Amino acid sequence: DLGWGNVGFHNSENDEINTPTLDDLALNGLQLDRHYVYSGCSPTRASMQSGRLPVHVTVNNGDGLMDGTHGIPKQMTGIATKLKSAGYQTHLVGKWDAGFNTYAKLPAAKGYDTFYGYLSKSIGYFTKYGDNDCDSVAFMDLWENDKPAASNMDEVDGTRYVEYEFADRVTSLIEDAANDEDNTPFYIMYSMHLPHYPAELPEDDLEEHDDDENYCQANNDYIYPGFSDGDLFKCRSTLQSQVNTMDSIIGGIIDKLKELSLYENTLIVFTSDNGGSLELDDTAGNNWPLRGGKSSNLEGGIRATALVSGGYLPSSRYGQIEAGLMHIADWYTTFCELAGVDPNDYDAM
Repeated sequence: DLGWGNVGFHNSENDEINTPTLDDLALNGLQLDRHYVYSGCSPTRASMQSGRLPVHVTVNNGDGLMDGTHGIPKQMTGIATKLKSAGYQTHLVGKWDAGFNTYAKLPAAKGYDTFYGYLSKSIGYFTKYGDNDCDSVAFMDLWENDKPAASNMDEVDGTRYVEYEFADRVTSLIEDAANDEDNTPFYIMYSMHLPHYPAELPEDDLEEHDDDENYCQANNDYIYPGFSDGDLFKCRSTLQSQVNTMDSIIGGIIDKLKELSLYENTLIVFTSDNGGSLELDDTAGNNWPLRGGKSSNLEGGIRATALVSGGYLPSSRYGQIEAGLMHIADWYTTFCELAGVDPNDYDAM
């Protein structure tokens, strides 16, 4: 749910934005100015994983727990399976939201060697509770491969911010790759929860700015445990603080790649799955100067903030803005070509 106007390289005059890592990746990488996605989470993710436009996979952005038409059909080959066939280690950390009403749709069945994250659209950043329809019963949506990450809800740390848990896992995977004596190539899809509803953030990461509103108190019980007075919420500040925290986490991962001498041979692709949400009872994204937002087919909903960077990107493209049209589905064939594997999905024909 990252908004076009929530990052410095699109909105440098807004002093509430603090995204030095993304700004540097854009300056020393390639901005994708016309990188398009679906207007909602699940169809975009199914498109990226399968290499097909959403209309040929699913345009269902509903409940993946109850609806079998949600996500990637089990016959389709995912990008992780393709890369595994080229000898890559494949890992997914964070959000899936590409189908989970059967085990055949889980990340482990779609080619990922490891998965640590959640299957639905959103989880509580502290509670780790899912937000799908389950007869109003609270349930944990935190998974380790194809099993729950804990045997019962009492084992879940309800005080630690889940994005920091995800970042720790990504860091560990990078360290494992650096220590691999066989130098096996790796593909890590870090599908961050940030920025997204619920409007939650650790107290130390929350920045507050003037000229704000508190409409998000309608669907948020607290910003962090102990801060539950909705009249005091500052919703745009919270969303931008989520973005700034996301940027800081990405900076730590970039630093780790450089520390372990992996950066120069790594291709980094960054993209949002849709535009910033303007549903003010949940959150408060910023798509300036684009019109519309998440769930709309206007530019603010489908034109994603995206870039390519890392040492593997040819230096001739550094600092450029690519104006050619691209869809997130195109990464499937692009990655297959880079890995030297056939992008055709014969199993689904």
